[in-house]
Amino acid sequence: MIITQRFEALPNVPRVFALGNFDGVHLGHQALLLRAVERARELQGVAIAMGFAPHPLKVLGFPIETITTEAVKAQLLANLGLDVYFALPFTRQLAEMPPDDFVQAVLLEQAETRLVVVGFNYSFGRNAIGTPAYLQQLLQVKGISVDIVPPVMFAGEPVSSSRIRQCLRQGDLPAVQALLGRPYSISGVVQRGDQRGRVLGFPTANLYNLEGLALPPLGVYGVEVVGLGLGMANLGLRPTFPQAGPALEVHVLDYVGDLYGMELEVRLLKYIRPERQFEGLIDLKQQLLLDQQIIRDALGRAEY
Repeated sequence: MIITQRFEALPNVPRVFALGNFDGVHLGHQALLLRAVERARELQGVAIAMGFAPHPLKVLGFPIETITTEAVKAQLLANLGLDVYFALPFTRQLAEMPPDDFVQAVLLEQAETRLVVVGFNYSFGRNAIGTPAYLQQLLQVKGISVDIVPPVMFAGEPVSSSRIRQCLRQGDLPAVQALLGRPYSISGVVQRGDQRGRVLGFPTANLYNLEGLALPPLGVYGVEVVGLGLGMANLGLRPTFPQAGPALEVHVLDYVGDLYGMELEVRLLKYIRPERQFEGLIDLKQQLLLDQQIIRDALGRAEY
């Protein structure tokens, strides 16, 4: 899959654009993106997911936590069969562009789109006043079709990124998995820590730089490290050993080897307990042994 911010890098074949932020690439996004792939194949063209980078709300000064990093989003898009991920640079100038100008300058003149696919609640242009129906109206006079994809429903409500963030804050991992269509996971490159886990007999793979991500409650989780097996992980600020910023420290059960520098995907499957501070290393090790047995019992019986 091509990842670009340059229109010149797009293949010179019929271009089908799926428009949206696609944070989380949840079930609703998947329905929209698969429609774009299908339409692109019909036209013997390319399916292009066009999002914004950085997230528009960040540029406009609103706090936003994303469900996935840009790298993970790109991989999920590739897995769905998208040919291109086009991360349109989002600026305040673009935010002030009226809907008609966005269509003319971006979708027609620069993107040279052949067909557009959007969700039922897509908005664009200054103050997000552009609607799917208005987009359809603007492009149809140019001979360009717009497919509007209806919502994917779960438990009577549309699947959405904001709903997933709320479920994460509440620690409702089963609901998050249902809305994403896959287990919630955190990915990153393993970095060196302070080696205290190794001293305790529980060496950890440490994923840092989690600021800006939507996270579930801090605490200990039973996890699956994709390609390596089950594990236990501490998500949090490590009250026993204070440090700046949240981190995910993962101990892979029954694994022997060096994981430094490896890219890991860690699926959070079951919440075990909240973070707590321990009087010393002996108390911490006893708790880790207990956590390990609880996780072996629970995940071994698939109780998540």
